[in-house]
Amino acid sequence: MKYSFSSLKTVAAVVSLVVLASCGGGDDAEAGAPVEFNVFPESFGLKAADGVVVCPAVDNAVTVFINGGAAPYTVSNPNPDLIRVSTIKVEDRGGSFIVSFLGGCTQTDGVGLLVKDKLNKQVSVTLVFEEGDEVTP
Repeated sequence: MKYSFSSLKTVAAVVSLVVLASCGGGDDAEAGAPVEFNVFPESFGLKAADGVVVCPAVDNAVTVFINGGAAPYTVSNPNPDLIRVSTIKVEDRGGSFIVSFLGGCTQTDGVGLLVKDKLNKQVSVTLVFEEGDEVTP
């Protein structure tokens, strides 16, 4: 049986495409994150002591750890008047950032920080700051 060179090139190209498509190509970060993307803690809150009718103040901080997903990660802070984050970019899986509270109250459902990975997957961290309950004499 006689084959032309151009038909062999076509067959080779098709076989190459099938092989590349079936393996997914790229490393784990490019093909998809091997571990589910999440943060810990997912939410946290601070409440002032009973009788204190102001919200938690400065010097309260929490470390948030990033698990899974594809590094690097970007941290978005839509409430810079209430919250400070130590960095807006976390380079490594398992990395962390610190959230500092600047004082002030939030609504009962809180405010959120958004963490986005290299593949544009997103998770949020919810923060709630509440004043203390009134104390009646």
